[in-house]
This record gives sequence, C-alpha cells and structure tokens, in this order.
Amino acid sequence: TISTGVIVSFVMELYERKILASEDIDGMDAEWGNSEALLKLVEKICKGDGVGRELRLGVKKLSVKYGCEDIAMHVKGLEMPGYEPRAAKGMGLGYATSDRGACHLRAYTADKELLAYGGAVDPVKIEGKAKLVVDYQNEKALIDSIGICFFASFALSFREIGEMLTAATGLPLEEANTLRTIGERVYNLTRLFNVREDVNRKDDYLPRRFLDESMPEGPARGSVVELDEMLDEYYVLRGWSENGVPKLETVRRLNLDAILNLES
Repeated sequence: TISTGVIVSFVMELYERKILASEDIDGMDAEWGNSEALLKLVEKICKGDGVGRELRLGVKKLSVKYGCEDIAMHVKGLEMPGYEPRAAKGMGLGYATSDRGACHLRAYTADKELLAYGGAVDPVKIEGKAKLVVDYQNEKALIDSIGICFFASFALSFREIGEMLTAATGLPLEEANTLRTIGERVYNLTRLFNVREDVNRKDDYLPRRFLDESMPEGPARGSVVELDEMLDEYYVLRGWSENGVPKLETVRRLNLDAILNLES
C-alpha cells in the first residue's frame, strides 16, 4: 500500500509537471486526484501491464530515468510512508537512518510526537529526537528478533519481555539494560552489513524538498527538517563516525569483533 501509493502519486506529480505525457502512461490523464487513473495505474502495476512494468520498479529508478531525483519520495530506495517528516521530525530522522529505507516502524516516534503515548514530545522540535530515535530503533530490533508483534509490544514492559525470554531460554535476560544492549547490537550488525555495501552518511538522507521547502500550512507551518544537526547527534549517540560508520570501540563493546575479523 505504501510503495504503490507513492508510485502513483509520483506519476501524477510528473504528469502535472509535464515530465510525463499521456502517451508515456498508456494514454491516461493522470491529473492529481483522478481516481479512475489511480485505479488503472494500480492495476497496471499489479499485473505488470504496459507502463506498469516500468512503474513497479519503484520511484528511485523512475526518478533516475526522468532526471527528477529531488522530488522522488524514497529513502535508500524504499518509498516513504504518510508521516510528514517536517511535522514529526523524529520520524524524519528515523526514515533517514533506517537500515532498510523509509520504514515508519523502525523508529515509531509518532507514538510520542503525534499520539502522546507514554508522554508527549513536541513534534517539530529537534531537541532529544536523536536519542528518541536510537532508543526506538534498538527496542524495535529486539522486538523483531524475538518474534513479538510490534503492536502487542506496546502493552509489555522490558521486565515482562525479559521474564518471557528467560522462561523460554533459561538465560538471565530480565534486566532492561541487557535487552536494550541486545537491540543495539542487532542494529549495529545491520549497519555493518550496510557499510560493507557502501551505505554511509550520503545514504542517510531525506528527499530535498523536506530540507528546503517549508510546510505551507497547519501546526507545523514554516517547518523544515534540520537533518544534518540531528544526524550529527545521532551518530555520536550511536558511537559511529561522522560518516556513519560504527567505530572500532563500539564494535568491540558490542562483541561484534568477529564480523570484522578482529582479534579481541
């Protein structure tokens, strides 16, 4: 639903900007809001029919082909969810630093920024957002690793999760800090895989329009995402270099030496 929706909206924007013409999209009128065109585009994407063969490759490849990368709504090739980064800046930093691209669940700061779950935080301020994102990413890495439904995990404390794991494994996992370290270790492991594939700060980005174009209306009117400032703090908290690479002391602290073939 997310990727397909973004692809369709991207096509409509390109059509309105006259980057795409009707003949490029099988004769359709893809003006923004044309529900008939929307349904036809979705069907073509699903079936790989006509222009759908190209559209199903995603907005990253489409944007490269048509020379419009700055307006392509993706991070690391994954299309962006509906949480507006300029109005919820923790979500923006989470998208940028997610190991798999613009995933809203890797660091679901919206529960505090928009829903005030467990206490509200100001969604448009950047203070404290780097730590919030780090904490949420580590917790989500833990939840995913042990197979608990993310939504069900909202009802569980770290203590309860630890007791469940201890009962299942016999290992002493009741302490919250132990569980947080496990999540941190997992997240650093995925980062090391990504670094091996040349993923670094250049890839921890948001589409330029979120950095340059301010919100036109609403409670976050005038807001842009101060990504570099948040990213600097995020890397410090993670124990990564300024370029987003885990430092040697971080790798060793988390007992990930073997991944880099390091001696203890």
